[in-house]
Amino acid sequence: MKGIIKIATIVLVLALITACSGPVKQEPGISSEPNYTVDDSEELNKTNNGDNIYSKQAKTNISLYFYDPTSNSLTAEVRSIVRPDTDEALYDYIIKSLIRGPQNGGLEAVISSDTELIKTERAENILTINLSGAFLESDDILIARAALTNTLTELDGIKYIKLYVDGEELTDTGDREGVVLGLLTKYPADIAEIQALERKHHGEEVKPMDRALYFRDYHGSYLLPEVRTINITNNRYVEAIVEELLRGPAKLGEGAYPTLPEGTVVEKTEKITNEDSKGVALYLSEEFKKNFTGNANNERTMLASMVYSLVTPPDISFIKIYYDDGTGNYTDIPVHTISLRNELYMDQFPDYVGRRVRVYFADSSSGLLEAEYRAVSSDTGNSIAERIFTVLTSDPIKAESERVIPLGIKASDFDIKIVGTSALIKLPDKYIRLANEETITRNLYAIVNSITDPANYTNIKQVQFILEGQGDNSLKGISLKDPLVMNAALIKENKE
Repeated sequence: MKGIIKIATIVLVLALITACSGPVKQEPGISSEPNYTVDDSEELNKTNNGDNIYSKQAKTNISLYFYDPTSNSLTAEVRSIVRPDTDEALYDYIIKSLIRGPQNGGLEAVISSDTELIKTERAENILTINLSGAFLESDDILIARAALTNTLTELDGIKYIKLYVDGEELTDTGDREGVVLGLLTKYPADIAEIQALERKHHGEEVKPMDRALYFRDYHGSYLLPEVRTINITNNRYVEAIVEELLRGPAKLGEGAYPTLPEGTVVEKTEKITNEDSKGVALYLSEEFKKNFTGNANNERTMLASMVYSLVTPPDISFIKIYYDDGTGNYTDIPVHTISLRNELYMDQFPDYVGRRVRVYFADSSSGLLEAEYRAVSSDTGNSIAERIFTVLTSDPIKAESERVIPLGIKASDFDIKIVGTSALIKLPDKYIRLANEETITRNLYAIVNSITDPANYTNIKQVQFILEGQGDNSLKGISLKDPLVMNAALIKENKE
């Protein structure tokens, strides 16, 4: 009887929330003095041979920043487009549009028209952009990177830009003799202010720099970036970065965990110059080996964390690790199984950066849903909804949490299709048979909340469950005729 009353209460809450929910209001992009709006959807939606490549979706506005000689500032030209099916396609389109230049005759392009986009890659709120060498032929590289940064940071979830040219991180001077810029974030609109900001830290002994540090996820399968402002003294940013890496992630409750053994200290560093590349040797204390307690997977993630956090070509293309063997002598024998004899390069650790997601499992004490931060692959071969299902079909991390999808059901058992801002999910027969009548509402909302949570940037607003062969589309007495939206009432409040 108590179970039936609980279900009835939850269903009533769902009905009230569904009845009160309306169209989601889309916030317009923040732009500085937007110039005008044009409809650019036709160009976006066609390939070179004129074929339409995107399904019909609601239009969205993007703000492209160009130079306005009248006000001597960066001004946004707002364009109305049909949003591409993937974030990657959106990034590519926006960058190529910046390179092509403005459509308003009163504005001027700031990026060399010969520039080619090599690759974009997103990790958390950081978008890495790799451009061809022609970018350095722009009339003013400072203004070019400012326009690029201001344009991309208008997008939801993008706060930092990491800019590479021909695979090497851009420096303040644009050449190999300059200092790497670190992560770029929004610039002022006024050109004079941008130039003043650049001069402010030029020549200073202590410079603040935004850097991405990489820590492991719970299972040690992926790296998750954390942006931190680091004060660089006399250009000794290697030491500063390692010291920050040794401190571990700022927030342990959001899916990132320390990578280096506790107590490890950087005793000294040494620059290395090979025939065609530069690197740095790190001399670490004996705790690097003595306090390592993980397995081969953790060892590889630990090394990848150091490489991803430190390698910034052209200054540093590789790292070489030594540590105190306990007698005062430095050695490079393996900490566990991986050889440290040779230099460590980025390409030795491909596809290590994951994507943080917030998913929901059942809290055994309250009967509500509790969030867990996990990491999934950044590979865009599968939709983010499919990758979230790989987590939901696993065991929760917390001992007091319970599964929301019965044991023995795999992510691949669910047929998932994304149409606009809706996820259509066909529930497999095995799920229908094993679903518990008393917890089915809560467990279905674990799926809905995980896929629609704004923290996951899925662009999905609702979930429509489909039961094959059932005319009324009901499961264990629960009607699934209408799509479901996120239900915050079922989430356990975190009092920490």
